[in-house]
Amino acid sequence: MPTYEEARTEADPPQFSSAVTIGDRPDQPFSSGQSTFPTKKDAKSAAAQSAVIWLRIQGKLEETSEKKRRTSNSAGEAQTQAGSNDSSSVAQRVHELTAALGFLQPRWETTPSTGSSGQTVNGTGAFIDMAAHFNERDVRHEPRLQGPVGQVRHCFGKQKAKQACCELVLPVLEAIKRDRLAAGR
Repeated sequence: MPTYEEARTEADPPQFSSAVTIGDRPDQPFSSGQSTFPTKKDAKSAAAQSAVIWLRIQGKLEETSEKKRRTSNSAGEAQTQAGSNDSSSVAQRVHELTAALGFLQPRWETTPSTGSSGQTVNGTGAFIDMAAHFNERDVRHEPRLQGPVGQVRHCFGKQKAKQACCELVLPVLEAIKRDRLAAGR
């Protein structure tokens, strides 16, 4: 079981860092590095990500793992199937590829769409602008993740906005994966 240690700065607002110790390397904890994060969760995720990368390099953790879902067949019996890309949503594929590449999950920034006059489109707030924003550490390692990625405007509803945004983020992540495979990393 991993053990986490956390540190907090005296700054206002406070920043956090974290270190995680795992059974395969109990004498050398993995840390979030010199970086500090606005939340404990982000700091823990960064430390855990360092551990996952090390475990993958050591061959103790597969690069990607098959997720299993329970589905019902026509007779009503439960059956387990390995997830496939064909049936996965674009958002799920973005989530899985982000993790497989060793990045933290992006923050999905959502705002109500506004027209040229600055008024909310259609006056209802149902139209959404959305973009993915990746962690600063990930952006330092991969500049293609900088700024708003996959920005979409004037989508009706959050679900459709996220779908459209993910459809633009996925090719960016796939290009990063292709480049890493070509470079042998």
